[in-house]
Amino acid sequence: MIIAGVNSLVGAFLLAPLIPRLPVPVLSGIVVAAFILLMLGNVVTVTSSLRPKTLRRCTICRLDITGRAFPIWKNPHYESVHHDYSLWLKHWIQTLILVAGPSVAILVSSEYFWLKYGGVYSYLAGLTALSWITFAFSWTFHYWRKIRGFRRGWKDNHQV
Repeated sequence: MIIAGVNSLVGAFLLAPLIPRLPVPVLSGIVVAAFILLMLGNVVTVTSSLRPKTLRRCTICRLDITGRAFPIWKNPHYESVHHDYSLWLKHWIQTLILVAGPSVAILVSSEYFWLKYGGVYSYLAGLTALSWITFAFSWTFHYWRKIRGFRRGWKDNHQV
């Protein structure tokens, strides 16, 4: 669901300049549906991870682990074996929430002003949507780069 929501958002923002006479209600319907898909995907992901015992693989050493799925940094495996990753992940998620919360509020309010008043607010909505997409891609890139660093460090310290 999350991937479908992101694809819908990207599609909506690509359709807007490519089809200049696309009706605003159609474009806004696509944007709203994409945000609903994103939120539903996140809700499903979080609720499925709230189960008390889940079996999955460790992000760093790829061992099968059980235990807490949410919040992941409180899992006993991560706290004992990958303590530096656990601390980094906790700080990273807290920072993400502090940054993403206001940015989503700004994105939603700019879309609201665009749909309600039009005019100059369409440029504001476009800029906020573009900056939000750029932020999401750069934040994800940073996350996976750090994960690769933790994996390399684990492999270097635990070679057989």
